[in-house]
Amino acid sequence: MTLTPDQQQIILECSRDSAAAHKLAALFDAVSRQSDENQQRERFINHILATTPIVVYIYDLQAKRNIYINQQVRNIMGYQLEDLPVTDGSILQALAHEEDRDEVSRQREQLTHLADGQAIEFDYRIRHMDGSWRWVHAQESIFARSADGTPLQVLGVALDVTRRREAEDTLRLNEHRFRALFENTTDAIFMIGLDRQILAANQCAVTLLGYSLEELIGLDATRLTDPGERHEAERFWTAVMAGDSLPVYERTFIHRSGKRIFAEVNLALVRDADGRPMHVQSVVRDITARKRAEDALRESESYFRTIINTVQEGVWIIDDRLKTLYVNEFLADMLGYSRQVMVDSPLLAFLDDESRVTVAKLFRRRVRNVRHLDVRFIRADGAPLWAMMSVTALYDAGRPFGSLVMVTDITNRKQAEAALRMANAYNRGLIEASLDPLITISTDGLITDVNVATERITGCSRQTLKNTDFASYFTQPEQARDAYQRVFEEGNVKDCELAIRHRDGRVRSVLFNAAVYRNEDEHIVGVVAAVRDISDRKRMEETLRQTIAHNQALLNAVPDMIVRMARGGRYLDIKPAADFPPMRPPDELLHLTTADVMPPALVPSFLARIEAALQTGKMQFAEYTLHERGDDRVYESRMVRCSDDEVISIVRDITDRKRAEESLRENEERFRAIFESAAVGIAISDANGDRLGVNPALQKMLGYDFDELYRMSFLQITHPDDLPRELPLIEELRAGQRGSYQLEKRYRRKDGSYFWARASSSLIRQKTGEPRYGLVTVEDIHESRLAAQKELELAAERERVRILANFIQDAAHEFRTPLSIINTSAYLLGRVPDADTQTAHLSKISLQVKNITALVDNLLTLSRLDTDPTLRLRLLNLNDILSAAEVALGVPIGEKRHEMRHALADPPPLVEADAEKLHAALMNILYNAVRFTPAGGTITLRTYRSGAEVVAEVQDNGIGIKSESLKLIFNRFYREDVAHSTPGFGLGLPIARKIVEYHRGRIEVESTPQQGSTFRVVLPAHQE
Repeated sequence: MTLTPDQQQIILECSRDSAAAHKLAALFDAVSRQSDENQQRERFINHILATTPIVVYIYDLQAKRNIYINQQVRNIMGYQLEDLPVTDGSILQALAHEEDRDEVSRQREQLTHLADGQAIEFDYRIRHMDGSWRWVHAQESIFARSADGTPLQVLGVALDVTRRREAEDTLRLNEHRFRALFENTTDAIFMIGLDRQILAANQCAVTLLGYSLEELIGLDATRLTDPGERHEAERFWTAVMAGDSLPVYERTFIHRSGKRIFAEVNLALVRDADGRPMHVQSVVRDITARKRAEDALRESESYFRTIINTVQEGVWIIDDRLKTLYVNEFLADMLGYSRQVMVDSPLLAFLDDESRVTVAKLFRRRVRNVRHLDVRFIRADGAPLWAMMSVTALYDAGRPFGSLVMVTDITNRKQAEAALRMANAYNRGLIEASLDPLITISTDGLITDVNVATERITGCSRQTLKNTDFASYFTQPEQARDAYQRVFEEGNVKDCELAIRHRDGRVRSVLFNAAVYRNEDEHIVGVVAAVRDISDRKRMEETLRQTIAHNQALLNAVPDMIVRMARGGRYLDIKPAADFPPMRPPDELLHLTTADVMPPALVPSFLARIEAALQTGKMQFAEYTLHERGDDRVYESRMVRCSDDEVISIVRDITDRKRAEESLRENEERFRAIFESAAVGIAISDANGDRLGVNPALQKMLGYDFDELYRMSFLQITHPDDLPRELPLIEELRAGQRGSYQLEKRYRRKDGSYFWARASSSLIRQKTGEPRYGLVTVEDIHESRLAAQKELELAAERERVRILANFIQDAAHEFRTPLSIINTSAYLLGRVPDADTQTAHLSKISLQVKNITALVDNLLTLSRLDTDPTLRLRLLNLNDILSAAEVALGVPIGEKRHEMRHALADPPPLVEADAEKLHAALMNILYNAVRFTPAGGTITLRTYRSGAEVVAEVQDNGIGIKSESLKLIFNRFYREDVAHSTPGFGLGLPIARKIVEYHRGRIEVESTPQQGSTFRVVLPAHQE
């Protein structure tokens, strides 16, 4: 086996006989020279340096110049090596931006304090050959040291990160813009995850729905929707997840209090740069007020139109030029036109020539009101229609703007002779023209005839209805039967309320009006019934009742006093406050004025605000003090116009609030005095740690003035190495998991230097629990910290010298025996003549060389674990690793004829581990079992899972370990036999434990002398 230069150096340092060691090293070099491999390795390294996109350089600290830089420098700076603008000093530092040179120098100064394997990292700008500036990320470490450990050369790498820095700046700007829009828009904005859970929401969303931000985050968004609309919401969600572009739609949400909120919703699917869906953004606009206004208008208009369309007369509204503004359906049907055709047409166009002249003269004389004017219309089919017109003037704000014309069809009266010839006692044309269902009922309760309206309300044809039981079409047949029977008894029935059922199951509320009809002989032959549909009216009445009850409940819920006042301050109505009485009993205040009850000095101002509210329509505020109940009470009155001559005044007792504000002002003054004069530094920031307000003591510590610090955040004045410790504490503080925290950290002064301080941080919260201000007190402990650090470093150095001395002594002891054997055998090798004896001595030398090589390999392994514990983690099968260790030790296992037993878990336990290092650890443990188990003994390999951990177990029935030795077996160079007669160096178990601990695991040992030992390697299980 070839010894590396490191191995040869260890032999030289640890051997007492340096001449023998040099002779041995020369023998090794002669046997195992591999110059070709070294040349091939050098070519491979040069190829990597030539092809890597990273600039690699070596800087000599004594010569203060670069002694090597690869060709990739042209990719960052644009220069060829021969064209670089400087010939001595650091090339990269010479081209650095002047604002970054001091930072580069400070980072370079830290190199002298770095241990081997450590590195510094920093970003700075360098000038390209074309004059532009490029950002580079540099990483430097010690490449070479002198014999006394002084750093001589620095190895550095530099990578162009300009695009990354530009992207970060753009991302930061976009984030600020988005956050400003997110928090300041008047619409509620939600970010909803693909699982429909709310990820973020703005303050408008909190206000809109009544939930706190903490309650909204993580809430299933569908829970906020009215249950009756969730099926429709599901359809929109499916569409947006499919990538469809959705229009703005209306949706009803449920406030935390249970009230309904009407809103317009806009959904959009947000994708990442690769087009993968990330979340859904929802913008919600509250339209509750608009919807209620629309509903009220629609209800009012519906009520008006219902009346107009229900009345059994034609309604015609015209302006002063006789142009049609409105006609009802009854009139349109009467004349045979559609309402669309009649609107905007002149009234005169529908009259015959004679009636047109009469009506035109009437309106030219500006006769505003006319009763019972008979005219003749021309229907759409050309037939004449006699009607009686009643004209009533219409006024707006006292001015006539048109006329209401009521039109009653009197064609039947004009053609009375034709009507008298009708076979039946009733007019079929009138029945069919009626909007109300009309029914004739025989004396035995059977339907004899119906009109079209009856067919519509029942869903049955005339043929189906005839000769069927009248009462069977109502939800309560007995009540209907009683109604028409009372008609026969009493002659008529008026406004009997019943419920009729349509054939499709719909139920309509109706009023039953009926009278008997007779034949020519005056005998009763049946009943004529008119059924008027009042379902819409009842719904409107119920809605009105609920609205009144709702408004009354809202009014009663308001704790303030509510006063309705007329112009001039006259009291019209009063609702007393819940927490204070009015100036006089409400009954006494009615019809009095402000001047009657308020102090004279307050009256002019109060009346002026009432007039301002009436004139401008804007809310007016009045704040005044009254001496009541032996105390001065402060009141606030908010006045809004409710009509042209009336205002609503909401009066609130704000005495307690005013006193609290005064107490707060006094507390702030006391705090300001403490803040300005305190000997320790005090800083107050917003909840995010920005906009620092500091006292003079902290300004002096940091070297900044107040305005400079106000524009900064704590991140800018905290040492970067301290942020990973402090940021989790800040998050716990914001989340309410701790009330405060204290931390020793470093602050940066204005001149760039740092000092140690003890910072105590806490949050001042709003009533809602939301963070409002951050409060930090800072105590300068720099000098005491430096003194403690120096003491700690001295103690650490003494301990390091002690450990190094022990290590050298133990290593020298281990090398002494094999080197003595080699030295003796080499001496005798040249003095014995026979070949067999020479061969025996060479065998001894070869065996000891193997022992020394194994010892050196173990020492180098421990050294690498101490200086570079980097793990190359991947998912491993623990059964496979343990089995591989058994295969690697197959020769010694076979030589001792051990019986190997297996109890490996199925399915195999999985771990995230470095395959090479974990294999070495298990092989050292298994090799220990092989060495200390007599020939023919038994070794059991076992794996299993225990909770969140997995276990690899090696059990033997060998010589065991004494109880007093169990706590020493993991010490370096420890062997239980003092004479060191057993093979090995006492390094296998220390190596195994260090590897397992790097994997966040542990080694457990159980042993009984002369019965055997069990070693367990316990590791964290892979979390799927």
